[in-house]
Amino acid sequence: IRNVYGPEETIHGQFSTLIGKFTYQYLNHQPLRVCNDLMEIHDFIHVEDVCRGLALLSHHPNITHCPDVEFQRGQPLTTLQIINLYHPRAIKD
Repeated sequence: IRNVYGPEETIHGQFSTLIGKFTYQYLNHQPLRVCNDLMEIHDFIHVEDVCRGLALLSHHPNITHCPDVEFQRGQPLTTLQIINLYHPRAIKD
């Protein structure tokens, strides 16, 4: 499962999330540091939605093993669009 955000997300180190890092930097008045292509596409999902999906799968009567599952919101954003959510006037599309 990738691009999960929500409470207690990691903001430093190898397993930190983009949203976690940007939120930490924004709240601490630091520049948003980008380590990837600004046009890279992300499809974020809240941790509660992942838990809800896993719970529904676990109670499905036709599932007898752990299937391959991909949870997405279906609303992909580029890194540049995410930056614009934090600083709407900083970068124009």
